[in-house]
Amino acid sequence: MHKPHIMTGGRYPVLRSVAILSLVCAALAAMVAVIAAGWILTQLGDRPFSQRASLAFTVLGGGVLAVIAILVVAEVVELFIDMAASLRMLANRREPARSEAAERAGDGSNANLLDEDSAELSLIRGH
Repeated sequence: MHKPHIMTGGRYPVLRSVAILSLVCAALAAMVAVIAAGWILTQLGDRPFSQRASLAFTVLGGGVLAVIAILVVAEVVELFIDMAASLRMLANRREPARSEAAERAGDGSNANLLDEDSAELSLIRGH
């Protein structure tokens, strides 16, 4: 079967839920801002139109800032989830640690921990 390379959906379900709820809250904030601006334009008839338009644009601007702030929270949570997945993949890619007997018998270098085509290994070997 086909298995994805990065599996982030199974880990940290609470953080994933927080990110999804943040996206829902951002959509709700956008809808509330549009509805409030429409209400200000139509229901505040005792004030001049220029003042109503000014208030409506202020509410829309505040709504945009609120949506951006909420989306930033969702992206930061996703960043932490992705960072954890990347670190886990990096840790799984490393070779297992050498035993103490192998450390004493070996040359003391960590060259076996580096990839065969890495620049660091080439520098250690003198190539």
